[in-house]
Amino acid sequence: MGTLLFERGPIRGEAHTTPPPEVLRLLEETDYGNEGLVYRHGNVAEKAALLPDPYFCTMRKGDKLMASLALSHREAMMQGQSYRSYYIRYFSFLDAVRRPEAHQPDRKPMRAGNRLLRPLIWSMFDRTDPADPKVPEEPTLYYAYVEAENQRSYEMCQTFGFSPLRTMTTVPFSRAYPKARKEVQPLPAEERPVVVERIKEYYKDYSLVTLETVFANNHYYVWRENGEIIGGVQAYPITWQFHDLPGMMGTFTMRVVPHLPVLGRLFNPKNYRFAAIEGLWCAEGREDILLPMVESALAQEQLTVAMFFVDKHGPLHKTLSQAGRLGLMHTMNGEVDSQIIGRFVNSNPQDESRFKHTPAYIAAFDCT
Repeated sequence: MGTLLFERGPIRGEAHTTPPPEVLRLLEETDYGNEGLVYRHGNVAEKAALLPDPYFCTMRKGDKLMASLALSHREAMMQGQSYRSYYIRYFSFLDAVRRPEAHQPDRKPMRAGNRLLRPLIWSMFDRTDPADPKVPEEPTLYYAYVEAENQRSYEMCQTFGFSPLRTMTTVPFSRAYPKARKEVQPLPAEERPVVVERIKEYYKDYSLVTLETVFANNHYYVWRENGEIIGGVQAYPITWQFHDLPGMMGTFTMRVVPHLPVLGRLFNPKNYRFAAIEGLWCAEGREDILLPMVESALAQEQLTVAMFFVDKHGPLHKTLSQAGRLGLMHTMNGEVDSQIIGRFVNSNPQDESRFKHTPAYIAAFDCT
């Protein structure tokens, strides 16, 4: 049993500090994607265990699980100032609870839908602390990432009062035979505080700067010159399994690409392994080390593909675009956009405007 969030008739909501086994099973069996693109996340139990300061919320009707989500509490930085935030992860509804209408772009946020469950979930997003309504009110942001083409998920988020904040884009980087450099080494734990300050300085003009996952499972590398650290990157290894890809090219990719000499090293749909990049930074004027540093991290992790998750209109995206050759995966697949969406509680219009007009830092751990 978890902490009771609400109970109304047959509907009961609870918060758990660790994911219940049935939620883990559900997440491990959940397919993502749309329009012919279907894939499944690996690393589920590992990543759920590493989620910072979580509430795993379950909503049941009797003994039947109707919906689940995880809320990860973050003191996200907005241009150097702390702002209370919750990142929303693993939001899953049973189809029977979803709105029956679909593809209505003019739909406005509303509390209608399931007569009991939807208003109760809405009420959770009205609190400074979703698990404790007695916590004093303060400005709070609930936020999530939604793929631009995933109309169903976007409409469901609208239902709960979420609206767009920024646009995130995924930038692939690949090297079929990545080369390690002697300047790039794993970061010792005792030097993490120094690197944290350098990351904060690099992203001082960003919003949503949250570094709780930047050293997750010790995959952080730094570039040293003359004993000085002048850059760093977290290269967290991720595995996805693709079940389907759209169109005739998708069929070709699923059946043929894994057997090709170079492409097969970059993409195996049944066991797609890549590094999720976050905490990327370099000393001023040393942008030349960014891609070689990531390539070296790939070599040490025995991977060939990395994914950057960056604000599409932020300085880092421009830097990466000008940094050099991004590789074959970028040439073939390009970049994929997602929406950063948010719901503000106890805030003022000035806060909301700042988030909408400030580039966002994206923790890759949260996107994979």
